[in-house]
Amino acid sequence: MSANPIEVSDLRFAFERKPVLDGVSLRVPQGSLCAIVGRNGCGKSTLLKLIAGILAPPRGVISTLGLDPRRHGPRIRARLGYVADSLDVPDWMRVKDYFRFIAPFHPSWDAAEEARLRAQADLDPQARIATLSRGVKARVALVAALAHRPELLLLDEPFAGFDASVRADVLDALLAHDATRSRTIVFVSHSTADVERLADRVVVLDHGKVAFHGETDELRRRFARVIVRLCHVDARFEPPRGVLSERAGDTVALRYRDFDERAEAWLAHHELVTSFEVRGRALDEVVRACIEAPKSEVPSCVGS
Repeated sequence: MSANPIEVSDLRFAFERKPVLDGVSLRVPQGSLCAIVGRNGCGKSTLLKLIAGILAPPRGVISTLGLDPRRHGPRIRARLGYVADSLDVPDWMRVKDYFRFIAPFHPSWDAAEEARLRAQADLDPQARIATLSRGVKARVALVAALAHRPELLLLDEPFAGFDASVRADVLDALLAHDATRSRTIVFVSHSTADVERLADRVVVLDHGKVAFHGETDELRRRFARVIVRLCHVDARFEPPRGVLSERAGDTVALRYRDFDERAEAWLAHHELVTSFEVRGRALDEVVRACIEAPKSEVPSCVGS
């Protein structure tokens, strides 16, 4: 049995012979809050469905909660919570009937927890789902995913359609619900604000491949912006290969794609550099830089 709730190795998947995932490998440690980000069509939703056992990969190895999703899909889905991007909740049901319908699929379903979450989400148990807005339907799906206290929670764009106040409430509830970090949460989001607030790990997908996988702080550090002060305005300073630079007098702004201890030591011992300051970049800028970076220059933290 794997020690990590999710382990993926050399995963490949295609729709109608068009590659969607191409050699994806990653590990998600227990208790992580992991975001999967990337451009539309890069394979984010497909990856979640494969982890949940909804789709079967033609090639590659997946371990979800220590089990093979291809052989043990129902057992895995009984232990995880999954919210799809399509919010496929039956319109003809009432809210209370929907919860009664799905409860038997999860042996650990907790009726008291369902009631608590339903009240926290301000859901009317008598309301017919067909009358609910997309944001309220998303709350129904999220309560359904949490009510059986899953070991693993997979969320595909769970906050889409929420207005700002509801979004903030749901994010706070999600963080509070797992304050002990006993559960592993993996979510897909286009909102870097949500990623910044929630995620301690990030998987960046690009054209079906992992462009980065590691801690959020590590991603920020690798793609750092460094302000360098030179000894004089005429100093003939050459930036490292592959590092973008902008210069104004004796000051150079460097935008790294792989800033590490060696890069820091190079600056610290450079005869023309009098001082330098490492500054953070906005997460959306960092993710964009990671995707746009030539693959030979992208830092690989897979398996970290």
